[in-house]
Amino acid sequence: MYYNRVILIGRIATEPKRTYTPTGTAVTNLRLAVGRPTPAPDGKDTDFFTIVAWRDLAERIAEAEKGRLVVVEGRLRERSWVARDGTKRRAVEVFADAFRFLDRAPQVAPPEEVGPEEYISEGEMEENIPIVEEEAGFEEE
Repeated sequence: MYYNRVILIGRIATEPKRTYTPTGTAVTNLRLAVGRPTPAPDGKDTDFFTIVAWRDLAERIAEAEKGRLVVVEGRLRERSWVARDGTKRRAVEVFADAFRFLDRAPQVAPPEEVGPEEYISEGEMEENIPIVEEEAGFEEE
């Protein structure tokens, strides 16, 4: 029996880039920064992974903002190719099956014409913000 599953929790490190195949299938790529529990001796305590999503999940991920905390579940895929300069290249990517936000979306700034008497304090704001959870479903190939 073989099993290939990956679960990563991290922050979106690059703006998602959505493209379409010649047949119109959506593909979104992004980089995910995942910290290690303990810093490495060389001081590098973050790994960066390439995440690839297809179809409906690709459309939803494309709208995510850089810096958001997310959990990605998927499988590792290796691909190799020959670059234009003739060198052989290879990459390991995470093909996403599920994607879920673990934080709240950034709030839109209030319009400038609102007077100061209409603002609420931070304490009141924290109490009045509803918890909203966004979730992307599983994708089948």
